[in-house]
Amino acid sequence: MKLNLLENNDMKKGNKSYKIIVDTNIWISFLIGKNLKGLQYQLDSKFIKIITCNEQLLELSEVFKKPKINKYFSEEQIVEFFELLEESSVNFAISSSTNLCRDPKDNYLISLAIDSQADFLITGDKDLLELIKVGGTTILKYSDFDKIGKILEL
Repeated sequence: MKLNLLENNDMKKGNKSYKIIVDTNIWISFLIGKNLKGLQYQLDSKFIKIITCNEQLLELSEVFKKPKINKYFSEEQIVEFFELLEESSVNFAISSSTNLCRDPKDNYLISLAIDSQADFLITGDKDLLELIKVGGTTILKYSDFDKIGKILEL
């Protein structure tokens, strides 16, 4: 099924800022340097507002403790990442509870998307990607978000 990612008329080049949620798997891939070069530019865009929550910060903290991930980063780099994320994102308190995702551990991201009214949830997780859209949030792979970013000149 082909999704028209620009079907919403609000998604046009202009002064709109876009609220995005970056899933933990994308953050880790980005930090390790796995072919997500455009993400840094997009995150620095004045048209992007990064949305996170305490649940995601906890998940990131746990992932950084895993030996297969931890070997890529010094303790200083991990602290610096959390400081940058804190400075450059909006930490949103989740108030809803959902059970839409096949993997219950990912339901907090769906709740965050709904509660924050995020425009995009960027993920590599197939359980989330199969949902395609929840409320006003489009769920997509980074490569699709990158295409949209180029179209919108984010």
